[in-house]
Amino acid sequence: MRTQIKIHRSRSGSVLMIALVTGGVLGVSMLSYFLLMNHQNTMVHRGQAWNHALTVAEAGVEDALAHLNIDFGTNNPFGNPSQGWSGPVAGPATLDDERSLAGGRYSVLIERAAGTGFPIITSNGKVKVPNSSQFVERQVQVRCVPKAAYQSAMVVRKDITFNGNNITTDSYDSTSNFYSTSNRYDQLKRKAGGDIVSTEGFINVGNADIKGKLYTGPINAGQYSVGPGGSVGDLNWNGPGIQPGGWYFNDFNADFTPVGVPDSKPEASSWALSTIASGSGSKPKTNFLQGGYAYLHAGALTLTKTTDRIVVTGDAKLYVTGNISIAGQIVVEPGATLKLYAAGASSQFKIVNAAGVASAFQYYGLPSNTQMTWTGNSEFIGVVYAPNANLKLSGGGSGGNDFQGSMVVNAISLVGNFSFHFDEALKKIIPSGWVVTRWEEL
Repeated sequence: MRTQIKIHRSRSGSVLMIALVTGGVLGVSMLSYFLLMNHQNTMVHRGQAWNHALTVAEAGVEDALAHLNIDFGTNNPFGNPSQGWSGPVAGPATLDDERSLAGGRYSVLIERAAGTGFPIITSNGKVKVPNSSQFVERQVQVRCVPKAAYQSAMVVRKDITFNGNNITTDSYDSTSNFYSTSNRYDQLKRKAGGDIVSTEGFINVGNADIKGKLYTGPINAGQYSVGPGGSVGDLNWNGPGIQPGGWYFNDFNADFTPVGVPDSKPEASSWALSTIASGSGSKPKTNFLQGGYAYLHAGALTLTKTTDRIVVTGDAKLYVTGNISIAGQIVVEPGATLKLYAAGASSQFKIVNAAGVASAFQYYGLPSNTQMTWTGNSEFIGVVYAPNANLKLSGGGSGGNDFQGSMVVNAISLVGNFSFHFDEALKKIIPSGWVVTRWEEL
């Protein structure tokens, strides 16, 4: 007997329909999966571009900071502007064209803040999204404040050595009538801001009377000594030793930026003592430096007589390629300034800017300047930035007005009767550059 299997058409149609529906669902699922993967890939690329755009914008901020900081006395002191910028250094200034960087571009604007005149940097970073015609842009804005070039009475890399029984440090403020008289140091108005700092060496206070704080860096923490007659503290602290309650710290950090060779400008002119000296033989010689020029003195600069003078009548810059030895004096007239750049191995001074304010005389020692000497019984009113120079100070005047200003050097040795007065106005008057104080994304 034979059994015949019959397949109903309706059942075969159902199987086909199920297969078609299943295939359709699988196709839609695969398409959705591919679309999801493509969307995810697009989002990943966009996220990467988004993050990269911020990096590019911040690179524009760094470019602007480099432009702002090019004119400090120890960095291109004749003020050549950065290439590609239009406008004054401190703003308003812009990049002439967008700059490309690692797959992106940025444009930058430097403006001045109302009231303070401090720079405001606005940088726009633009990055193309990979595999797309779209661009992602992010904009950041930072506000800057000046960074003080001279923060303490003495900032030294290596050793500070005080030898003598009448060595003192304190401070005043030449811009305040409460802490100075006619912009000059007045002992009756002094402050306890005669801080001394060594970032790597040893501080031998000896029997000195430090009216201020003592600082070392982290790597030389505790590397100091105070003699039986020495003291470190407030105006009413007579010691012995360091006054308790925060008059010693071991966390001081400093950047010792090397001084560069001054760049010349078209108006820069050669200058030699013999060409403008008046007087001959035993007569005193007066050598004038006018303002508005960048003077170059090739070779050694020497004044052998105590009656010889260099008189500065305007805002002048003088670059000396050889050693400096001035037995006479440097006179900076009221309203004038002198920036003296020393490339020679040694410099020696006696009377400097005795009637002026500390900011009017600024000494910058290049890396080749390794020795500086100042002899006492005279006045030196100014600032010294010579991070490779060992400074020796000896003697001291009887009026207590020996050294007014600030110094940044490699090492200091003081011998004899000596008074050092830090002008706290220098923190405001002479910035070393601009630093960011506020950052925000617009």
